[in-house]
Amino acid sequence: MGREVYLEKLNWDEEYRKDIITGRGFEVKEKAFKAKEEKAMYGIHSPLFATDWEDEDAFAERYACKCKELKGRVYEGEVCSVCNTEVKFRDVDLRIFGWIRLHNHFIIQPQFYRMLKSIIGDKQFIEIIEIEKEMTRDGHIKDKSSKSNPFRGIGLIEFKERFDEILDYYWQKKKNKHELITDVRKDRDKVFASCIPVYSSVLRPVSFRGETFFFNNIDRKYNVIFSDSQLLNTKNRIEARPRSKRARMDEPTILSAIQKNVNDLWQLIFSQINQKDGHIKDQILGGRINFSARNVIIPDPYLRADEVRLGYLAFLELYKYEIIAHLAKMNNTTHNNAHEDWYKATIKFDAKIYEIMAYLVKKRKPKIMINRNPTINYGSMLLMKIVDIPREYDDNYTMSLPIQILRVLNADFDGDILNIISLKTKKQAKAYDKTYNPRKNMYVSRNDGLFNDDFNLLKDQMIGLYEFNNI
Repeated sequence: MGREVYLEKLNWDEEYRKDIITGRGFEVKEKAFKAKEEKAMYGIHSPLFATDWEDEDAFAERYACKCKELKGRVYEGEVCSVCNTEVKFRDVDLRIFGWIRLHNHFIIQPQFYRMLKSIIGDKQFIEIIEIEKEMTRDGHIKDKSSKSNPFRGIGLIEFKERFDEILDYYWQKKKNKHELITDVRKDRDKVFASCIPVYSSVLRPVSFRGETFFFNNIDRKYNVIFSDSQLLNTKNRIEARPRSKRARMDEPTILSAIQKNVNDLWQLIFSQINQKDGHIKDQILGGRINFSARNVIIPDPYLRADEVRLGYLAFLELYKYEIIAHLAKMNNTTHNNAHEDWYKATIKFDAKIYEIMAYLVKKRKPKIMINRNPTINYGSMLLMKIVDIPREYDDNYTMSLPIQILRVLNADFDGDILNIISLKTKKQAKAYDKTYNPRKNMYVSRNDGLFNDDFNLLKDQMIGLYEFNNI
């Protein structure tokens, strides 16, 4: 069952001011790329978001002090004399935003655009905000308003100036929209924006093919919005100079184009996030994961709720580098030679390597995450510990599971396949153990604090217990 997500209504202009004051934002003033495909420092792909392979000082900011005075792994462990913080690994800050400014002009923030369209009606709203005025031969402006739409053709600039008057008109006309109009009035300071946010380029990477770069649809919109804003701002800078009537009429037209592109951008962002082919499903949940495998599940009544038996081949692959490191150390040989031994063990059972695997299970108590698609409820991912590896090869791609976790996984022992992800650090395992360990966290329901019915005995177990007690 899907969950609704409510977006917080933000004052974009206020967010711009906060970002500039805190140093977490910058104004977009340049085209995305300079000559030779170099990223512009103040473009929509600025290295201020984060650097990547194409940049001269790639990933230098990942090791830095808080004020970024010292950057690069060469300074790791040093304390900055400016901010008095240690240089250590700092992940990409997705809270950094670029901002395209319209200065003295305003558009309608997309959230409120949709609300206003609902209040006024699609057709009438478009008629209002699109400039639609004609000049007569004697120089007078034709008024295209009508009884059904007295604000027709006024454009965005006049719409902002007459905003309260327009809301009052539709308050009288549309009684069923009072609640929505009240909501808009409550957030009146957030309705119009002269600053347009540009989110991190880390989430919209540009692709290169040879010496050519390709923008995605979101970047194309940002480029058009930036170009139009430059045209608008250039007109603002020369406002004191004499201009033709046509030039004066062009400003509302440019602003209308920016509004349309911001709305399109908003829709594209949601399309990128949403549904099966969206960013979350495709890149975060549907991407490839290192040290992972898939196994058919089989029952084992002797396992506790958080224990599994993993097959020889699956363990060999998931813990490849740990096994190679032990082989190199034990045999006093190179990692290349150890890798050769590991590879041979994938073709034919190797007793010596099996002993290393058994040692790792006993000493390290390795933890894994198991997952059954689709990941739609709390029990779809579980943390388990490997307690044994069967001493056999014979192309065994099965994993033994305890019976009691079947229902929470919504799985059966009829050929179901689970994803397996190896957790490599104790810190990682400890973090997941607090939430996803079925034995520690799932017997009591999070909904009502009572026993979780998903962990009740299954029919097979009840029949087995009955037979056992009636021998």
